[in-house]
This record gives sequence, C-alpha cells and structure tokens, in this order.
Amino acid sequence: MRSAKFLTRKKRGVRLKTDRSLRVVKLLLFRLKRSKWLSALVILIFLLFALAFVYIHSDVFFLRKIVVTGNLGTFVTSDDIKVAISDELAQSTIRLNTGELQDMLLNKYETIKQISLTKKFPDTLLVNVVEKSPAIAIKQGESVYVFDAFGNYITKLNAPVKLTIPVAKILEKKNEEPVDINSYFSSAPILLQIVRLDWDILGLRLKSINLDELSVYLDVVPTSPESNFNVQILLSRNLDVTEQYQRLSVLLKSKKVNLEKTSQIDLRFERIVVRPKQAAK
Repeated sequence: MRSAKFLTRKKRGVRLKTDRSLRVVKLLLFRLKRSKWLSALVILIFLLFALAFVYIHSDVFFLRKIVVTGNLGTFVTSDDIKVAISDELAQSTIRLNTGELQDMLLNKYETIKQISLTKKFPDTLLVNVVEKSPAIAIKQGESVYVFDAFGNYITKLNAPVKLTIPVAKILEKKNEEPVDINSYFSSAPILLQIVRLDWDILGLRLKSINLDELSVYLDVVPTSPESNFNVQILLSRNLDVTEQYQRLSVLLKSKKVNLEKTSQIDLRFERIVVRPKQAAK
C-alpha cells in the first residue's frame, strides 16, 4: 500500500517537472517569435524611410512644368508668373513650399487679387490667378493710376499705355493746381457712378471721361467689332446720372439715332440734342 502511494507521488513529481519544462519552452518560443516580429518591423520602417528619401531626391519628383490659368492678361501674363517661379524649377515637388511661393507672388504683383497653387505629382505645379478688376484710370503727367469701380487703388503705370478702361481727367482752369490723386473721387464722385453703369448692355465702351465744373464729356466707342464710331455724350453734373443714362438707353433702343453718323449726344437739357457728324467737304 505504501509502495503504491510512493509510486503515485513520484509520477506526480515527474508530471510537474514536465509541465514546467513545457512552459519554459513555450515562453522561449513566444519571446523568439516576438523578437522576430520586432526585427521585421524595424527593418520595414528603415526600408520605408530609405525609399522615401530616394524618391524625394529622385529626378522623378523634380518640378518641371508650371501650368498657369485664370483671368490674367490685363496686367500680368502667364509668362510673368512662370518667370517669377522659374527659380523653383528642378526642386523637389514634395519639398516645395506653396505657401511661401504664394506670398512671394502676391507681394511681387499688387494687381493680383488672389492666387492658388496646387501640386500635381510627380512634376507639375498648377497656378490659378485672379486679377483685380480695373474700372477707371486717371492720367497725371507721365503716370496712369488705375482704380476699381469703388475707387480702390490697384496700380500705377507709366504712360503711354493701352487700356480698355476709361481714362478720366478733371479739366482745371488756367493757373489752377491739378487735383490730388488721393482726392480725385471725393472731388468728383460722379466718376464712380458713371463707371458702375452697365454700358455693355447699350453696346458701348467708355474710352475717356473729362469733367469741368458743370458737365461731363464721355467719349464712347462700340463694343462690337462690326461697328465703327466715336461719339461724345454730354452729361450734367447737376442732374442725376442714372436718370440721364436711362434717357440715353431709351433713345438708343428707339433706333432713331445712327451712331455712325452722330458726333454728339447732349443729355444736359430737358430735350435731348443729337448733333450729326459734319459732312466731309
């Protein structure tokens, strides 16, 4: 009986030792597997960084093409933008700082209202430009000052310059000092009222605006290339500009006036005066 119990205890001891050995082996195997995964992960991360470094410094990602779009051409051309960005060519597209580039272009060209730059991988930069909208120019001496329809300054140009916007001038009396450019619109607010009117709907484009104490002299030309005329329209500074414009609109829609045979339309009086061109002798 005692010998049977002794054998049973001995078997139990052997089993316990075997179980402990198995546990130790399993633990060693688990640690070995984990170390292999960690090593593999470290190697993978290293390879990814190496691959990224190679790609960043590779010719594949060098900036080669600049595509410029938008409503430019009045003051700035697409070639101007490309030349300004040319220093960035042969630089990695990935490392290109579009924010700094945008600030540089806005500081360089005061006529740009907004600009956006988008990277198109691997080697292209897309540039979209929106220029400020000029509405009127004021010529003083050899300089031309350009403003928008609300009198906000846009830029200064050197004469002579070709513009598709009206050039305005306040006609001073003899020995009278020229009107300061900064107070031009406060001294003649009628200028901005005129340029805000819809002249296109009448088929007209303002070419120049001259003012004296009582009157406004508008030189207009056709918007259509099929027509050819240059007519002077006279407005009163003491009457409402919009009402005078509406009277002109009614007159032109009536088709009673042939602008190609007209030299002047005077809206300063109760009755509109239409003066024909002088027949060539």
